Amino acid sequence: MRAPFRERMPGPRAILQKLGRACRSVLPAILAVVVTASLCAGAYAGYRWLTSSQRFAIATLEIRGNTHLREAQLRSLLGVAEGDNIFGFSLSRLEHKLERDPWIATANLRRRLPDHLIVEVTEEYPAALVDLDGLYLAEAGGRVFKRASLPLGEGLGLPVITGLAREDYLRDREATAARIRAALAVARAYSADGKRPALGEIHLDARRGTTLLTYENAIAVRVGHSKGQALAERLRVFDAAWASLTPQERQDARVVYVDNTIRPDRVTVGYEETRAN
Repeated sequence: MRAPFRERMPGPRAILQKLGRACRSVLPAILAVVVTASLCAGAYAGYRWLTSSQRFAIATLEIRGNTHLREAQLRSLLGVAEGDNIFGFSLSRLEHKLERDPWIATANLRRRLPDHLIVEVTEEYPAALVDLDGLYLAEAGGRVFKRASLPLGEGLGLPVITGLAREDYLRDREATAARIRAALAVARAYSADGKRPALGEIHLDARRGTTLLTYENAIAVRVGHSKGQALAERLRVFDAAWASLTPQERQDARVVYVDNTIRPDRVTVGYEETRAN
């Protein structure tokens, strides 16, 4: 027979001991919650102070590395100005924002406390115009990075690469970049001595190879499928033939073939029909 409920109840001392053990077991958790709440409150108060204090208002916004883009354009892209709090934005977010502009290859932002923001950009450097059913700018690595705005002078003084199909570019941009790099290598070899007629166009043809067209008179110099030492030799042969022409013959010349693979020392010069030789 079970004892009455009152007799089975623990005494006051036992109850106090159990309460003490329970409190000791939950006390660390309670303290952790209190400490966490205090830290969060302190962190929030610190964040509010950092992002609103006039002590950290931007006094100097320094922009470096820009050539094509004006400082006003970069400031507009940033959306940050003197007087704004230096902690009121994410540096990485603004870097990504700047790098979305086709002229900007990389952007780096850093704070110099308490009130100096430095914006450093590396711009794309165009090496040629590329005709892809419209003129585009390409850098030395062959990558096309933007459509050229000719009224703004973009591409002024650069050679134009022709003979590339837009559909080929859209299908395989890496292969097109490789062809642009090869064309630029030929252009560099041609222009290296600075004495040859200025280059205006580089035409690529899968069958005939590369043809260089001079800026004045559009004289075509066909070097074919050549590179490295073979290209250097063909250019040397061109120099010898060009030096042997009179000023009038140079004026009337329309094409110079130095791509004879059977007789590499032979040069053929084509003239206007009215002065054919």
